Amino acid sequence: MRIEPRTRLTALQCVALLDAQEGLCPLCEREIVPGEPTRDEHLRALGLAGTNDLGNRAIVHARCADVKTRGPDGDLARIARAKRQRAATFGFTAGRSRRPMSCGKSSPFKRLIGGGVADRVTGERL
Repeated sequence: MRIEPRTRLTALQCVALLDAQEGLCPLCEREIVPGEPTRDEHLRALGLAGTNDLGNRAIVHARCADVKTRGPDGDLARIARAKRQRAATFGFTAGRSRRPMSCGKSSPFKRLIGGGVADRVTGERL
C-alpha cells in the first residue's frame, strides 16, 4: 500500500473549507474564532489510507488536532499498529535483540533473588 504524499491547501481552499463547515470545528463541534490557532487536518489520516481530497480535509482547532493525532488512541499510534500488523502478515518480525540480557527469558539460566543463578528448566542452583 502506497501512502499518498501530503499536499498543502491554498488560503482560498482553507477559507472555502471553513465556510463549508459553517465555522465549526468538526472534532469538537465548537466555533472557530478568528485569530485562534487552527490546522488543516486529514479526517482519515494519510497513513491509514486517507486521501488529500477536500472531503477528507477539515480546518480544526490546533488543540483538537493534537488530541486526534497523538496519544494512546491517536492517529500516530493507529498508524504504527497498522504497520506492525502489515509486517506480521508478511512474516517480518522485530527479531531478537543483538545484545540479549544475561539470565533473561531467552536464557537457560535465571537469576535468583538471593544473588545466585539456577538452571531455568530443572531449578538446580549452579
